Amino acid sequence: MKILKLFKKYFCLTAVSIALLGLVLAGWKFSLQAARQAQKVNSINAWIQFDTALEQMLSA
Repeated sequence: MKILKLFKKYFCLTAVSIALLGLVLAGWKFSLQAARQAQKVNSINAWIQFDTALEQMLSA
């Protein structure tokens, strides 16, 4: 019952806290997606460089 009274008393503060938590979690998820995408791009670039080097070695 005490928690419910505190929630009613500090409703605005609670709502702002929940909204900020949601933003933090969304930002964290977005940063993980960006990191995974960057890792994929780096992997593709490494394969392209390897392929180019292999072609140069074979053509020499």
